[in-house]
Amino acid sequence: MYGPRQRGDGEAGVVAIFAHRIRHNESITLFGNGLPTRDFIHVTDVAKGLFGAIGRHGTYNIATGIETSVREIFDFACEALSSQTSPVMAELRSGEILNSSLDPALALNELGWNARVPVATGIPDTIKALAYELDN
Repeated sequence: MYGPRQRGDGEAGVVAIFAHRIRHNESITLFGNGLPTRDFIHVTDVAKGLFGAIGRHGTYNIATGIETSVREIFDFACEALSSQTSPVMAELRSGEILNSSLDPALALNELGWNARVPVATGIPDTIKALAYELDN
């Protein structure tokens, strides 16, 4: 999950970490050479999914169902902040999975919910908001 006001220091999501490191001119390591994929979902979509599940009994994947590589997230971050930063490439860390996404079909069928914020707009908007927060 990603979104504005997420902290980029300590333990945080990769979107906030990238914004923080780019803004502070710190190096960024892409483990697995940036190839690992995750199911990145915007916080507003998660909130709407949780709201839609109120009073329901069941387990729902509040997810996009779309895999986006960490390299793509890095590229979105650099573009959003007009950065020419080059990442440090490294092997995948022990125990880390290469690909991860969830199937949101049950949430759509039973809750009428689906993710609406595309990664291609949500990530750059979030990166810009996080950078603004770092500057103020």
